[in-house]
Amino acid sequence: MGRTWTTTALIVAFLTATGGSIAQTADRPATAVVEISPQDREMPVWPEIIGINLDYGGSAALKRPEAMDAVKKIGIKSIRFPNGCEADRYDWKADNTRKMTVEQFLAFCEAVGAEPYYTLNLQGGTEGLPGPPPPGAPLAEIIRYRHTAPNPCGYTDYYFGTLAETLDLVRKYTIERALAGRLPITCYEMGNENWGQAPTDWPPEHYAATVAAYARAMRKLVADAVAQHESLKNLKLWITAVGYPLMGNNQDPLQATHHDINVRWTREVNQLYEGGLIDAAQDHFYPYSVEGTDLLVWSHHNLQNILCGRRGVANPALGGYLDEAIAYRSPIEITEWNLKCWGGRRKSTLEARNLDFEQDMSGWKVAVRAAGSTATVSETAGRRGSGLRLRTSSSADASVSVSQVFEWKDKKATGIQGAAWVRTLHPDRVSAQLTTLGPQSRPAEPLSETGSRTAWRANHWHRIVFGGKVPAAATHLAVNFALSGANAEADIDGVELYYWDNEAGLMPAAADTAAQQLLLVDAFRVMISHGIRRAHLHHLFGAYPCGIMYTDGRTKDNYKVFEFYAGGLGTHTVRTQVTCDTFNFDSQGDKYATAFNALAPDVKNVPIISALAMRDENSLYVVVLNRSTDEPVDLALRVRDARLGAGFVRTLTCEDMDRPGLQLATQDLPSGPPATYGMAAQSACLFKFALGRRTH
Repeated sequence: MGRTWTTTALIVAFLTATGGSIAQTADRPATAVVEISPQDREMPVWPEIIGINLDYGGSAALKRPEAMDAVKKIGIKSIRFPNGCEADRYDWKADNTRKMTVEQFLAFCEAVGAEPYYTLNLQGGTEGLPGPPPPGAPLAEIIRYRHTAPNPCGYTDYYFGTLAETLDLVRKYTIERALAGRLPITCYEMGNENWGQAPTDWPPEHYAATVAAYARAMRKLVADAVAQHESLKNLKLWITAVGYPLMGNNQDPLQATHHDINVRWTREVNQLYEGGLIDAAQDHFYPYSVEGTDLLVWSHHNLQNILCGRRGVANPALGGYLDEAIAYRSPIEITEWNLKCWGGRRKSTLEARNLDFEQDMSGWKVAVRAAGSTATVSETAGRRGSGLRLRTSSSADASVSVSQVFEWKDKKATGIQGAAWVRTLHPDRVSAQLTTLGPQSRPAEPLSETGSRTAWRANHWHRIVFGGKVPAAATHLAVNFALSGANAEADIDGVELYYWDNEAGLMPAAADTAAQQLLLVDAFRVMISHGIRRAHLHHLFGAYPCGIMYTDGRTKDNYKVFEFYAGGLGTHTVRTQVTCDTFNFDSQGDKYATAFNALAPDVKNVPIISALAMRDENSLYVVVLNRSTDEPVDLALRVRDARLGAGFVRTLTCEDMDRPGLQLATQDLPSGPPATYGMAAQSACLFKFALGRRTH
């Protein structure tokens, strides 16, 4: 019997869905083919992958019916409490009306149908002795003492939990609740980011010995209860050890991972697993964004590298790289993840004006070499509204530039960054610079050369980033765009200038933008493809951009990612192959980026399209993401040896990745003859089809 292929695809009506405008593009969109083999099952898909962190300060939100309804709607299946670094300060026995209690946490989990996942406070060692331990003391003695060095958040105001208190917690909230027929805590995480104190008072061997003592005692307590009560015969603990982060310190991307500590920590965690003391190892990841478009490259490259490394999989993207010394032998969970979106925000209070060219050339100065070169503003040159068109003459030494001088007042800031959208056939002839202002108002001392360029294709808009450290004596800066060489043309629009109070300039440039949500979509896809069982986004309630909801029950754009995936997971991934155009990514963070840390490095041949197919007994689910910032894609889904019935498609679209505002839409799909359709730039789709086996 020959192969039978069914082709199904969907038009995403960008203008209708977003109410916005789409930039001029090439006459022919890119093409992509996603080939799916539903009969070739690969990884299990766990419902607990849709998980969230819950801060103990969110108790007020739990009293709001609208907040409860919103959480129920998106089907969260695992809730981690009492969040990350806060776990080191949490005393579960304290009577504090401003902090959520364990009872409230469990009632919330019951109400929304999620498993409780509890992070234990291990900072007191086993006995909470004030310490320091006696010099030369054996491990069995050392683990009795408190840990007082700062955790990765810089906290030292710990509550020093003890093993006895943990056993009381297990007795009350695991055993007694199970006996009462109520939802018990069965998932326990052994501390939070203890690796942050590895160079001080949590060396890997000390951490592992502490975990072993806790795990043995907790498992014995539960085993004794099971032996006494027939009704508890199915009660089992799931214990997860903290892993050492392969990406380095999530608070500071410039702090690279320490390979020696990583190897020792991994060895200890593997021994705990092989000894039956733990069930999984966990990791955290928080990519940084220089300008937004780098985030999807990070999920494609860095996150894949991290998970391949931790799973002990030879990585073809890194020439078959495999380091067994850092590979876990246990299942892996991601108990915190998101864009790095806390800390100081970027500033843009500068006196530069008309950066979007909506007021013709006001504020800009034009310089021309060789007659005939021009700088004009028109709507045909704009990405949104009007834009600047640079055009050079036929002279070999022709060039044209535009510049604007502005005052530099913020002496606390150490660096400035510029960004702009550029469309050109000649990327190597375009330069963008920020400079200090030299004598006689002439630009001098460039802060950097042109920064990142991604996916240069004819007649498409791409974002470039440039900037650098500002000399202490600078009082004025200039922003400059130039085009050189004969018969060249470039359009420029949407110029931005912003700065931070840190030298690296790596604060959350993309938080609260569509880039953050598209990262979350793609990171879910990558984790599912690697068989990650649990993943807890950081976090549920909160005013800053990490969360998906405000404490008053209002939702943020991050919430739409959970709406996007709700009801859209299968039980297994299936074989999926993508054929599409690729692009080369040129990182603006070259000085700091690596293939594993929080910044995307230069990456060759990044696919424009990423895709993952899943199935259960009745349905096929396909997640597709278009990484291109400006290129719609003609998308074909080819499904082998299967008959597809009616279903739906959900789409996430945006005006631009670097702006807030993400639109979620759902459209029913009838069964019927195949069709060929197109997918918007910088968007995601989730298809669901009824699945049947072909009979011929």
